[in-house]
Amino acid sequence: MLLTLRIKNLVLVDDLEIELAPGMNVLTGETGAGKSIILKGLALLAGEKASSDLLRRGAERCEVEGLFIVSPDSRAEILEECPWAEEIFTEESEIIVRRTIDLTSRSKISLNGRLTTRGELEHLAPFLFDVTGQHESQQLLNPNEHRNFLDTFGVSAELREEVRAAYLEWSKAARMLREFKDQSATKADYFRRVALEADELTKANIVSGERASLEEELRRLGSLEFLSATVERVLEGLENDETGLLRQTNLVTSLLEQGLKRDLNLRPTFELVENARISLNEARLSLSEYGVTLNAAPERIEEVRERLSELARLERKYGKGESELASYLQTIAEELSAWQDGDFDEKKLQARVNESEKLLRTLESQLTEQRRELGERLGSLVIRELASLQMEKARFVVAVTPTASSEHGADGVEFLFSGNPGEDPRPLRRVASGGELSRVQLILKTLLNDQRSSTLQVFDEIDSGIGGAVAQSVGEKIRGLTPRYQVLLVTHAPQIAALGDRHFFISKKSRGDQTTTSLTLLDEKTRVKEIARMLAGKTISENFEGSARELLAARENPPRPAKRARRGSVSAE
Repeated sequence: MLLTLRIKNLVLVDDLEIELAPGMNVLTGETGAGKSIILKGLALLAGEKASSDLLRRGAERCEVEGLFIVSPDSRAEILEECPWAEEIFTEESEIIVRRTIDLTSRSKISLNGRLTTRGELEHLAPFLFDVTGQHESQQLLNPNEHRNFLDTFGVSAELREEVRAAYLEWSKAARMLREFKDQSATKADYFRRVALEADELTKANIVSGERASLEEELRRLGSLEFLSATVERVLEGLENDETGLLRQTNLVTSLLEQGLKRDLNLRPTFELVENARISLNEARLSLSEYGVTLNAAPERIEEVRERLSELARLERKYGKGESELASYLQTIAEELSAWQDGDFDEKKLQARVNESEKLLRTLESQLTEQRRELGERLGSLVIRELASLQMEKARFVVAVTPTASSEHGADGVEFLFSGNPGEDPRPLRRVASGGELSRVQLILKTLLNDQRSSTLQVFDEIDSGIGGAVAQSVGEKIRGLTPRYQVLLVTHAPQIAALGDRHFFISKKSRGDQTTTSLTLLDEKTRVKEIARMLAGKTISENFEGSARELLAARENPPRPAKRARRGSVSAE
């Protein structure tokens, strides 16, 4: 349940706060007054992408904040789907969702003060609220969405995933067989050539980075004479019996050692010289070992040159660099392994196709059976609900027909509809009026919401295309949800607005070159005025105010809870 929604510096809103109550909260106002901004704020709290275009002129950032209370059942479902949410819950199971957007379009999102990502927010939001927009009925004109409606309503998600995996496996096997047949004339020659290439590259034992290492070694070997002379001169400077550094440091060390016996203050100096003597000895040994490698170098030069020449030859032959050759060898080795294992044997490929197709057909049959069974029950339930919305003679059929296999199975799903007696049901997209679409949408969305945990249901002008007694019936239908859900409803229909438990009026005012949207919670007196305005338009008479009072009086009858459909087992009673 949403307790408070606060919006600051969003489009026309300066600073707006709305406190919702349990039951049915109604939002009305003239076209263009800013009702859509409230829905935009909720959309941002649902993880919708944001940009600096949403900022009120002159503002450096905008903020949207919602305080939600989560029931124990919803909390358990949230934690099952979003285990990371454990650390954000308070003891009261409150969740404060806060989002800010700055001039650079950078967005920050926090849940109870913990920074989070837009992806996590998108995952969490459906457990907090669900929005039914005025344009969503257009989805009913797309038969591809009909299958999604039916599947979401109760078809096993596990079975659908099994069908998808089986279809992908069958498609892969069929593609490999098809490619084998298409290329059978050249396949053997190809693998003979690849086998020779793999043999040659394997023997070459190419290692990434080898060329650079060899070139560096060759440069060093090319300086052999200079390096040998350098080693000889340095060793002479260290080891000369008369002037060598080692002899001189040995002498200095001996003198300091004698002095140390008479004055311990010489110890630091003695240790420095002693360390230098040790380091010089280590340097002499290291240089002697290095000189040995130089003595063996002449034979190595030819080996390095031959290896570099071989690498250059292979690179020219295959048109690839050293690192690419190693990768190419891995690729063709895998192809050869698959070929030798029989993946390119036509009989084995055909057997794989047959086996995967058999499994696919079995799973598709199970999926079709589920869809048809659920479709019949869903159709009966929609017909019953249509009768409560002034469409007693309407018929609604969920047609499940065979189609070509796909990741979604082998079924086409389309809603058929007849609004008048004596007419056979035909595709909904061809025969339903705007008002009929709105009512079908309301019923289907209500049924889908029963499969979810959202405790707040938001309806944006779901009454599009209807009025009078039909609007009254739609309003009663929505009000019937309130024992289970909190409802926020944007409407232009006075019959529906009058049924609300709490009524907000949104308006906008211009001052200079700045326009501001404001929100007012109506009391009984001002509510009569607003309902009368919705009935009459510009000129409000006492008769219209009387009609408004009659509509408001009708809401005193408590709503009857709508029967909740169980997931996967819709009751048609």
